Amino acid sequence: MTETKDDAGLFERKRVSRAAFNALMAATDVELFRSEALAATERLCALPAWRSARTVFAYLSMPRELVSDGVVGAAVAGRKVLVLPRTEGDELSFRICNSAEGPWEKGVFGIREPLATMQVADFKVLPGPVLILVPGLAFDSTLHRLGRGKGYYDRFLRSIRSMRTDVTAVGFALGSQIADQVPAGMHDEILDLIVHGEGVVGA
Repeated sequence: MTETKDDAGLFERKRVSRAAFNALMAATDVELFRSEALAATERLCALPAWRSARTVFAYLSMPRELVSDGVVGAAVAGRKVLVLPRTEGDELSFRICNSAEGPWEKGVFGIREPLATMQVADFKVLPGPVLILVPGLAFDSTLHRLGRGKGYYDRFLRSIRSMRTDVTAVGFALGSQIADQVPAGMHDEILDLIVHGEGVVGA
């Protein structure tokens, strides 16, 4: 598909915004990613959407990202079905995990991932309601998200939302990752909630 001038403008705005937030994350004290994660995880677990969820799609955080291990542990402790992503080519493949401790392996981007031998999650038959924890570089008050540019989560959310109506997508972030506005286009999926180190957006 040929890129229009509007598409090119959006691409450039996203590029500039990603560069700014990548720089912000690189300059953030490492300890803040853990301390704000504790507060954000506590807020998340107090939400009705979390308490009612029977399946939780989480992820294993990378360096310079709000630490998600507490959410993974809370899902297992709460006897929810825990589903984690693997990167396979241009898509995410989701695996059912029975432990918060792994075993994990390093994926193509050096991120911890479930093993390829773990059970593939069938979106249509997972028990609901479903809560999806969504990473990102930046978020805003209109529940838009700026990802890292690969489109993995936009495609995933579009796919699972086409199959089910009991899905709640929740951004997970530092307070400093909440912007006045992030650049977004018609193909960018909107979240239902954002939980961050200083509060909740959309509740």
